[in-house]
Amino acid sequence: MKTIKIFLAGLFILTAFSVYSQDTKVIAVINKASWCPVCKSNGEKVMMLMKEYMGKDITFIENDLTDENSKKESAKSLEQNGVSELLKDNENTGIITIINNENKKVIETISVNLSAEDIKSALNSSLSLR
Repeated sequence: MKTIKIFLAGLFILTAFSVYSQDTKVIAVINKASWCPVCKSNGEKVMMLMKEYMGKDITFIENDLTDENSKKESAKSLEQNGVSELLKDNENTGIITIINNENKKVIETISVNLSAEDIKSALNSSLSLR
């Protein structure tokens, strides 16, 4: 429970202070839910990676699929960043969808269950595209 609280608090902070995606090369949408065991067990790792990439050319967006209310709230951020249509049918949790912000195409979808190094590798590869 402590891990999920840290993860949720961190995502709130990063969401509040992130730049709009129009200023970044890459959008990383993190699909999570409070009931998702993969999300819970990897929340701290994802949070640390998000902090590490803060200020780089990437916008992280939390897509909280816990319930209908959280989905509605998340939909606002997805819409604001121009990726709602792209992700409208994606209800999988425990994943990160990495999107090219220029053409709004999915670069890669990865599991939060990967090692920190593998997630960094995917993010770095995405940032080097363009």
